[in-house]
Amino acid sequence: MTSKKSFLVNIKTNARRRVWLIVLTFLGFFFSMPVLTALVLSTEKMYMADYRQTDIYLGQIFARSIGLNGGMAVFISMVAIIAAIQGFSYMYQRKKLDMYMSVPVTKGRRFAAIYLNGFLVYFLSYLLNLLLSFFVGQAMGASTSLAVEEAAGALLGNTILYLAVYHVAILAVMLTGNLIVTVMGTFVLLFYDAMLHLLLTGYMETFFGSFYYRNAEKHYKFMISPIVRFIRFLDPVFDSVYDLGRTIHWKQFWMGIWPIVLVALLVFGAAYWCYTKKPAEACGKAMAFPKTKAVIKILITIQVGLGSGVIFYALSGKSMMFFVFGMLAGTLLCHGVIEVIYDFDIRSMKNGWKSLLVAGGCITVFFCIFRFDVFRYDAYVPKADDVEDIAVVFPDYYGYYYDENLNDIGMENYVFENMHITNVSPILELASANMANWDVREEQEDSNPPYRYTIVKYRLKNGKEVYRQFPVDYMTYASILDTIMLDEAYQKGSHTIYNEPVINLGNRLKIYYDCGDGGRAIPDFTVDELVAAYREDMENFAFTDMMEELVRGKIRLECIENGVYVTTSLPVYPSFTNTVALLERNGIYKESYVNVDELEQIVVRNSNSDAYEQYAEQEAYDPTIRSTYQDYTVEAAFSDRAEMEEIVKGVYPDSFTDYWMNDGVLNYDYYVTVTYKAGTKNGSYTSTFFMMADQIPDFVKEQTLYQGNGESSQNFVEERAVPAQYYTN
Repeated sequence: MTSKKSFLVNIKTNARRRVWLIVLTFLGFFFSMPVLTALVLSTEKMYMADYRQTDIYLGQIFARSIGLNGGMAVFISMVAIIAAIQGFSYMYQRKKLDMYMSVPVTKGRRFAAIYLNGFLVYFLSYLLNLLLSFFVGQAMGASTSLAVEEAAGALLGNTILYLAVYHVAILAVMLTGNLIVTVMGTFVLLFYDAMLHLLLTGYMETFFGSFYYRNAEKHYKFMISPIVRFIRFLDPVFDSVYDLGRTIHWKQFWMGIWPIVLVALLVFGAAYWCYTKKPAEACGKAMAFPKTKAVIKILITIQVGLGSGVIFYALSGKSMMFFVFGMLAGTLLCHGVIEVIYDFDIRSMKNGWKSLLVAGGCITVFFCIFRFDVFRYDAYVPKADDVEDIAVVFPDYYGYYYDENLNDIGMENYVFENMHITNVSPILELASANMANWDVREEQEDSNPPYRYTIVKYRLKNGKEVYRQFPVDYMTYASILDTIMLDEAYQKGSHTIYNEPVINLGNRLKIYYDCGDGGRAIPDFTVDELVAAYREDMENFAFTDMMEELVRGKIRLECIENGVYVTTSLPVYPSFTNTVALLERNGIYKESYVNVDELEQIVVRNSNSDAYEQYAEQEAYDPTIRSTYQDYTVEAAFSDRAEMEEIVKGVYPDSFTDYWMNDGVLNYDYYVTVTYKAGTKNGSYTSTFFMMADQIPDFVKEQTLYQGNGESSQNFVEERAVPAQYYTN
């Protein structure tokens, strides 16, 4: 009993030293929880006068405001660091240390009292303000019962995060003997592996052309930084379903949180062990344990040296000479700074040369592995027998893809999840033949073949997933691309017409058709009819067809109701006989994009890129030209029917350029704006087009050509900034 009272006295005594921390922590939670909740709910109530079941809606908003989020994670981490350092700050001053050591209290009890106080500062402040937030939410009309599960998850998750960061900061205190060094050490321990991940990703992006960012994500499973892991696992924990609020996925919660719990336990053990072994003589010194100096210095110097190289490489315009210079400069500078910090003496820069050599050697090996691709990263193509299936993405195709909850997940996520091509030989052949194209991507000239960038995901039989990207010489390998695009697995995994969550909306989807003029014709066929016709057309649509044809129209599917917004589009090609038949049945399919009878005027704007290139050549001889540079854009208007008929033969809708087409089909210098007559179906509406390179009338070229000396056929010249792509070094 006496022992318990004595321990409580120790806690109360220690708490008196933390009054300022208790007040600041409470105020921080007060303004970030109940006050912020009141502000958010008050704002939402202003815009929901017509909303039914306002209590449920406000309850969902309330749940989100008090739930797990990145901002709260950062604040809690700051409180944990301050609580740890402030609690054991007596170790930085000899007099205070002697006073603490003279008190007849065991080291274990002293540690427990300080540790528990630091935890209670956070926990009681958080819990009290969480309860206040519920009172605020109830008072403002929110159905707070909807937030109980989220509040429990937030309390548990945030507490685990606090303990993990708290333990790391305590460990930093035990490894050091100086306040400033402790602060620096805390951030090193918290973010060293995260910075290492960024560094590894940066080197892969710099030296490996086939590197794709998803390959780097697998490294996160090995990351021990509690803050980074915590913030990264937040999104998968919740399931957003529009107006249904958020529900915690507890399985994903525990899968994401257990590594943080493990880190917290291991670091706590290390921190307490260091506490028991830390000598009193370490007070005031940079490092408490001399044997750790060289190890810590080597680890930090390696990161700084390698990171400096990447920074200088980027700032110098990708100069390898500056890359090497940056590594040398960063390594030497980091060595000097750390030695000075260790001894608090500028003359110590000459010490520690052995650890400098070790760090320098590691940096050299690391650099050479990436610079010379020692492990043949850019040549990797798996053997067919090792591959389970493959997913292929052509990132030059755009569209909207949705999951079962009607969330837009993007094309890549959809394809990588849903495409499983088991006929892997054509894709492996394509990869083997085109991986080397990265060697010429920087030097590609007009004489080189055009490329189409391709991303592949190899699902291997051993369970691994490997991503690579490479440019494909699509003119040479069109037949292989035909085989891939005609594969049923490719079609079902890539085309939006197979996006079941959208298609299952059925007649809730509204159908619109745009023939290229920006109109929104409404056909009378059903979604089921469209799906059947379009899928049948896609079965025979190969890459060669896509090269030879241009999009003739665009079908748009939309569902906007009860907070649900879904939209996607389907290109219509001339060879889509079944889909075209549906459109013709409705009388809305057209062979041409524009009807001249409906036109008031056509305006053609020519950017005259050739003039820019000429300017760049002249600047090489006369740098003063840049200060007098002019925009060479020339604009001409045409209202003569005969001229407009010639122009519309060669236009292609701007809105259709989302879909891939062969290189060189369009001349993007010519931008066409069409104005329709009043009283036509488009009224005074305008639509925009580009011009096909081989169908630009001569009179358009003549009237929009820049003539030089600040003059043009239409006198349309403006002073503008020099486009960056025409700068010369």
